[in-house]
Order: sequence, then C-alpha cells, then structure tokens
Amino acid sequence: MIEKSVIGKGRTMDAQKRAANRIVDMLSGDQAKEARAAESNWRERPAAEQQALLKGLHMLSDIEQLANDDDIQKLLENIDQPHSDFPNRQLPWRPIALAASVLIGVIITLLVIKLNEPLQMQFDRYITRTGEQKTVELEDGSVITLNTATQLLVAISDNERRIVLDRGEAYFAVAKDANRPFTVQVDGRSVTALGTAFNIRNDLDHFKLAVVEGIVAIHQPSTTPSLAAPLLDETTPSPRLLTGQYRIEAGMVIDYDLKEHGIKATKPENVSSLFQWRTGMIGFNAVPLSEVVKELNRYSAKKILIEDTSIMDLKLYAGIRLDRLDISLMGIEASLPVTVKTYIDRIVIVGRQ
Repeated sequence: MIEKSVIGKGRTMDAQKRAANRIVDMLSGDQAKEARAAESNWRERPAAEQQALLKGLHMLSDIEQLANDDDIQKLLENIDQPHSDFPNRQLPWRPIALAASVLIGVIITLLVIKLNEPLQMQFDRYITRTGEQKTVELEDGSVITLNTATQLLVAISDNERRIVLDRGEAYFAVAKDANRPFTVQVDGRSVTALGTAFNIRNDLDHFKLAVVEGIVAIHQPSTTPSLAAPLLDETTPSPRLLTGQYRIEAGMVIDYDLKEHGIKATKPENVSSLFQWRTGMIGFNAVPLSEVVKELNRYSAKKILIEDTSIMDLKLYAGIRLDRLDISLMGIEASLPVTVKTYIDRIVIVGRQ
C-alpha cells in the first residue's frame, strides 16, 4: 500500500527542527519529555514553531495507523486558527502510544525537506519489511527496487523528481528527463542523477553509493548539481563535503561518513556485487563469518548470533539465497566447522564439537 503525506510551507529551518524534535518528545511518553510538552511551555513557543508542530501532527493524522487517534484529532482542532490565537488556546494532551516507532523518522524527514519551498509537495511512501524486496515503477518511467527493511518517500512534480531514502537500500534506474532533476536525499546530503543508474545503502552512520551507469552529483541540498563539478575518484585526497559538490562516474563506489562528512572513494573490480541482492542472492568470497552474519541479519526475521568467538574469522566462500536463509544456513554448516542451532526467537552459530 502507498501512503501519502503532505508537507506545507515552513517558516524557518530552526522552527521546523524544533517542532520535529518536539513531536518525537510527545510520542515518547517519557515523563520528563511529557513535562516539556505541557501547555504552559507550548504557549511560550514562537508562532512559527507552533505552526510547524501542528502541521506535523496533521501529517500524523494522514497516516493510516493514526487516522482515528483522538489525541491527534483534538490537537488538530487548532491547526486552522491564526498564529496569534495559538498562545491563548488550551491544547489537551497525553502521550500518544505508537506501536510503529518508524513513523517518527517519517515525520522528521518530511518536516525538514526543502523547508523554504513555498509550494506544497505530496509524497508517496514505499516500505519493505525485513527480508522483503519490492520494485516500483514511477510515473516518469524510472524504476526503483527496494531491498530489505527499506523506507523511501517519492514526490514528482512538473519541475523535479525527489526521493528521500529514510532507511535501507534501493537501486535506482532513472528515466532521462532534462527538465526534472532526479534527486535522492540521504540524511542531509543529495545525490542527483545526470542520466544514470545507481545503488544507495543508508546505514546508521554512513551511506554507500555505487554508480552503475552514467554520472551522478553528490552535493548539499542547497546547491544545484552540475556536470562541471570536480570529479571524485580514488586519487582525490581525503575529500570532505561541507560545501559544494562532486561528480561521480560509473564504476565508482562512495562511502560517505555522516558524522565526519568524509568521503572514501573506491573502484572495485566488480561493482555489481554491491547490488547483487536484486537477483535474490548475495555472494561471499573469503568473507569472515562475523561479517556474513552481520549482512544476513538484514534479511532474517530471527536474530542470528555467533556465540563462539573462535569461529568469527572463519572465511566463507558461498552464494546465499535471500528467500531461503534456512537452507543457506545449512550450507554454511556443511562448509564450515560450525553448528547452527535454531530456537523460537533466534538462530545461534557455535563451533562444531
């Protein structure tokens, strides 16, 4: 199912960020945070922040799981009032109980996207569960393949095509359209296709970009991508993307550190191995078992654990079927001196006795 969310005009970057954080505080249910969301505190906040917060709650009400939440609906009774009325109105509140904490990330992402744009944009939301893959064809002819546990937002207008990779991994085969840039936003950085196909994996502290065909530009959202940007490759000395942008050609893999803003550029012999998951299999060539298990946990509903430190560095040479991890684990057991034990809530790998 596709879910739609709408984001309106923002007052300022700071107001939007404060509002987003405030919503997270409200959703947490923590007593200390609940106090900060009290009515007296609310009346002291700037009008722009009040507006942003209420619009965020409006987006919450559009999400199917929260459509009938009484607390949100009560708060939304204030959204159409003039700013000057906000401080004089009492807002009923108790912590909202959310089963799906992932919605918090959606709210923050939507609140901070292109904050100064005066026009409204509607985003379609696509999600895959753990172990699931999905292919989506957009109205412009572009095709996006979502890997396991992925969430992204898509907005297409007359002037642009914008995607937000909130989490997970996706492969983008971009239809050429010179009049509508195709841009993927990942944690405050933008990757714009200049007629291409590429793969992006968004982890907690970094994202990895593999350019398959054509050229992409990696840049800040506030800058316009250009074919005249400096070329980024293995010879670029310790690049950091604090300002400006770089151009990246096919065959290059970029690992971007989201904390340090540093970029590591490599050119592997087989770049296709990074998006081999699209075939339903992934290959391991002399990969330590600890790294294999870390990767397989992205696809497994049950947590896979190594409870024997002596086997962590064993090298695996194997192809793994993502839709039959049970069979693949049996193959690992047959090829390495290990035993795989399956429990109700977990899978444990230990050294063979």
